[in-house]
Amino acid sequence: MMNIAIAVGVLLFAAAGYLAYRNSRLISMQQESGQKYALPAWYTVCMGSELPEAEEDAIPLWAMEYETADGVYKAGLCRVAGDTAGDLKLEQAEQMLSAHVKTARTGGTYISHRTFEDRLQDEQERNMAKRLSQAAARV
Repeated sequence: MMNIAIAVGVLLFAAAGYLAYRNSRLISMQQESGQKYALPAWYTVCMGSELPEAEEDAIPLWAMEYETADGVYKAGLCRVAGDTAGDLKLEQAEQMLSAHVKTARTGGTYISHRTFEDRLQDEQERNMAKRLSQAAARV
């Protein structure tokens, strides 16, 4: 019985060591390629009469304008700057804004959209901006 417990313990330590090795290899490959990966919750959706400026806490990456009874409003997908954590993952923020674009399009309140190309950091953000622009361009 003791031999089985020792064998299971050794097997668990070997598996943990292998996983640690694979993780360190993955990290070193990412560092070598120079890729920057955002934290999982680095994004939020900003809405209002004005979007935040790039120097503030939330940096707009993609924005749209739409009409309401109160005037023209803006909605944007923003990356949270600094050490502050956002409230959404990139995919969640994209889905939320995509639904808003669809509602504005079908309701006839959509005015325009804009991508802030110079603020996009990686391929995921560029793909997100492309998908949102395509959704906004649909009639």
